[in-house]
Amino acid sequence: MIERADPNSPYGVRGVGEPPTISATPAIVNAIRNATGSNLTHTPVAPEHIAGAHPR
Repeated sequence: MIERADPNSPYGVRGVGEPPTISATPAIVNAIRNATGSNLTHTPVAPEHIAGAHPR
């Protein structure tokens, strides 16, 4: 971890939680697509999107 403040952000904060969330959503949607065969292209995924009742 780098313990120097970021001069370009408010209060000098640095983000450490974003990288895991960037890859988790596409992986989950891809798993749902593989399991159901639904053509999901948007998030959030609702039950209606999987069932095909409300395509986006």
